Amino acid sequence: MTHRVGVKMAQLHTLAVDGEVRDNGIGALLIEAAKDFARSVGANRMKVVAYAPNDRARYLYKKSGFAEHEIVHEAEL
Repeated sequence: MTHRVGVKMAQLHTLAVDGEVRDNGIGALLIEAAKDFARSVGANRMKVVAYAPNDRARYLYKKSGFAEHEIVHEAEL
């Protein structure tokens, strides 16, 4: 659940495409399928997390309509 009024957030938790079949549009198709499913269950926004150094994933998400919205900092304990 989100604290933003009127937002029904879905989260795409993990997305992976086998290296042997990358660059064939499969990732984009999976994202669109996830968005379609999220809409069908009432979500009006979707969130996905990518590690900062994963430029390939960040590019795919941006190309698929996602924008960087928050920055999360993490520390080893």
